[in-house]
Amino acid sequence: IKPRFSPPQDINVFQLEEYFALSIGRLEPLFSIGKSVIEKKITLSQKVDQLKSILRKYKKTSFLTIQKCAQSKTEVLVSFLALLELVKRNEVETTQASPFSDIIIRERI
Repeated sequence: IKPRFSPPQDINVFQLEEYFALSIGRLEPLFSIGKSVIEKKITLSQKVDQLKSILRKYKKTSFLTIQKCAQSKTEVLVSFLALLELVKRNEVETTQASPFSDIIIRERI
């Protein structure tokens, strides 16, 4: 015999949805998914401004130098995104001797 769902004739779709939500809410989870919080340390626009400030002062830097100053992996990622944004805006010149080597960043004149 195949199981069959036979709701009462006088029930509507909204009541079914409510009963379903209540039933699901009563279930115990099979396992707990841990929660992690990523702290907002610096925004992309703040990092863009920071990189522009560094380049105004020193005219040249490297991504490795910027990476060493970062306080988290998230900040390294935001720094790289800021660099890409500056390249897209045509505000910096970048060179890289070989794949995976350090990126040299210069202020575009």
